[in-house]
Amino acid sequence: MPNPHQLTEFETLWALLLLGLFAFDLQRIARSREPLAWFQPHLFLMAFLAYYLVGGPLDRLLQGDWSDRGRDFRYAVPYALAGGAVFYGAVSLGFHQLGGWKPLRRFSPPFSEQRAQLLGQRLCWIGLGAYFLANGPRVIAQLNPLTARSTVLEAAGGLNLGPFANYANNALNLLIPGVLLLFACWVRQRRQPFSVLIWTLISFGLFTSLGFRYRVVTLLVPMAILWFLARGRRPSLALLSLGAVGLLLFSGLVGLTRSYGLGLDLSSLQGINFRELFSSGFQETHVFLITGAVIENTPRTYDFVGLQPLISTLLIPIPSAFLPYKGSAEYLFKAVQYLFPIGFEHYANGAAFMGYAEYYLMAGWLSMAAFGVALGGLLRCLWNWFSPRRHEVFAQVAYVCSCGYLYVVVSRGYLPQVVTLFAFGVAPLFILYYWQSRPVQRSQVVLIPPPTDPVPR
Repeated sequence: MPNPHQLTEFETLWALLLLGLFAFDLQRIARSREPLAWFQPHLFLMAFLAYYLVGGPLDRLLQGDWSDRGRDFRYAVPYALAGGAVFYGAVSLGFHQLGGWKPLRRFSPPFSEQRAQLLGQRLCWIGLGAYFLANGPRVIAQLNPLTARSTVLEAAGGLNLGPFANYANNALNLLIPGVLLLFACWVRQRRQPFSVLIWTLISFGLFTSLGFRYRVVTLLVPMAILWFLARGRRPSLALLSLGAVGLLLFSGLVGLTRSYGLGLDLSSLQGINFRELFSSGFQETHVFLITGAVIENTPRTYDFVGLQPLISTLLIPIPSAFLPYKGSAEYLFKAVQYLFPIGFEHYANGAAFMGYAEYYLMAGWLSMAAFGVALGGLLRCLWNWFSPRRHEVFAQVAYVCSCGYLYVVVSRGYLPQVVTLFAFGVAPLFILYYWQSRPVQRSQVVLIPPPTDPVPR
């Protein structure tokens, strides 16, 4: 029986390999003289993976407890670490070795700060308005997560949108790009700080009351990076570390006190000290145990699912009322239920695993590596797109919003949801960018340099 306070040699090997891959990419960036290098997209992916695959195991080692939902998942640790190392290695390979798409035509910057600010406000109003249609006056009660528990249940609901209610609820994610646009314009010009503050508080209040922490992460992390990017400064490790500690404390607070849709109950904190609050911030990382267990159990007990995640992604936009038997998440539920003995499958309710475990479910290590390389190539395309547009306010917001969204890609293995959140939280920025931009006329162009690659080859 392995020592609960120590990693085995095999686990240590995979952990060192993962850290070595992180160090390899960091030293490549450190050698670059280009300050923009520290904003590369795979650094965000690295940070999110480190939270789950470094912070999570460290927290478990300190506690000496590897159980989750009544089962001991100590056996799953090497599989989670191996999966993380293979996945990140494939992403790094795809980012550095694939040339990626390069924009052949430049477009004129479509938005001044004033125009970007106006569009940011419109995105916020559209997102809040659609969410209000589906939920009615209870939205007002959810603005304050500290009192929502006593007021939401008494408030009236919204309109019966039938099969389209989920679209209205997902539209709330439009607040994220909307607030980021307002924030970027304020950083540059210090105009209309009241509007930025109000919409930030509205977003933060609603996201906290709903209890899904990913929205808070995908809002606050891009805001922090945008602060440095819009000011043309290299990220400060000290400030980012302080922000990470604050985010951990907030995550722990939400985890201990939330009820989904009903805000926070601070009375649950009675008897909780600072150390316990900080440690609870790592509670979210414990999904790495289910992640490793799913990898270990497939295909030994649960068969590979093949193209089912892709099929479910194609079907997810169709409301269940029109396609009641689409079963888009059934393959995920079964993968987790197979981890528990017969008669205890209900323990799997609400369990989740990380994104790369879903890629593994398709065809094993080969499909995991293939998805990693593909993701690395997509991140390279994003980097190639952003490099020549680094000074455009709208491009900055689209870029940091995309990088913050990687938290969703890493943290949850459900491709239909990942794509849906991209459609509501990131894609609108790129659609608006190209909808209103115009190609630069050849007479206006003297020489267009290729996208900057700060990574020495």
